[in-house]
Amino acid sequence: NCGNDSTLARMIKVQAHRGPDDAGLWQQTSPDNTYVGLGSRRLAILDLSESGHMPMSNEDGSLWITYNGEIYNFRELRNELKAKGHRFASRTDTEVIVHLYEEEGPDCVKKLNGMFAFAICDLRDSSPILFVARDHFGIKPFYYAQQGQRLAFASEIKALLQVPGIEAEIDLTALQQYLTLLWVPDPSTIFRGIYKLPAGHSGVFHKGQWTISKYWDLEFPPQGAQYPGSERELVDEIRQRFRRSVESQMISDVPLGAFLSAGLDSSSIVATMARVSNQPLRTYTIT
Repeated sequence: NCGNDSTLARMIKVQAHRGPDDAGLWQQTSPDNTYVGLGSRRLAILDLSESGHMPMSNEDGSLWITYNGEIYNFRELRNELKAKGHRFASRTDTEVIVHLYEEEGPDCVKKLNGMFAFAICDLRDSSPILFVARDHFGIKPFYYAQQGQRLAFASEIKALLQVPGIEAEIDLTALQQYLTLLWVPDPSTIFRGIYKLPAGHSGVFHKGQWTISKYWDLEFPPQGAQYPGSERELVDEIRQRFRRSVESQMISDVPLGAFLSAGLDSSSIVATMARVSNQPLRTYTIT
């Protein structure tokens, strides 16, 4: 509950550079006077038609989503959901997340392979439930600020600063962290009262209560663990996993390109893209 459509519109406008293809907002005031508003700027990658407009809902409008990212296994998930009776109006990965949440609830994040930050408003309860999540490694940004029983969130801090009462006040502890580490560790930001949803975490906002939980973390084998197979076999396995990862991220309805930094990582990615693509690649180097 952060206010009104004019605030939401300002938050969307200040992030226009994130999505030049489309913009939208959805809002509702519940019988208990709870205001919920979702806004979106869209960069169209899958299903370039108007069917991909966001915020997007399920069939009966009981679930609404705003979303940033790409889900690489969305086609497999879509087929599973269709087999369970879910009906789709678009070819987007966005709609897959909506129906997956409808089927699995908050556990939906455990089935997602991709990079994402999203918020789903669930209207099936007497009071709206807001479920939010950020991908496993925090590739996509998610900032939020809570003031009492009000919560605002966005992909960039500048959008939060459009909300009355949220100010850009420097957090001196975070400033010290930045000057020492060259970054501010989660969940803090450089501004007091503005936070990052940590990587691999989700959150629920219901009746003014905000709860964050971890759904995934990177686990390492214990020290001294023995690996089956030879070094040659491990090299082949890494190469196969790397190829599958790159190939899964090449699903797009728009042309693909790659940034070549001249490093080993980007060169390896482009080399793998060239092997799996049937068309010449566009690459870019910036000096």
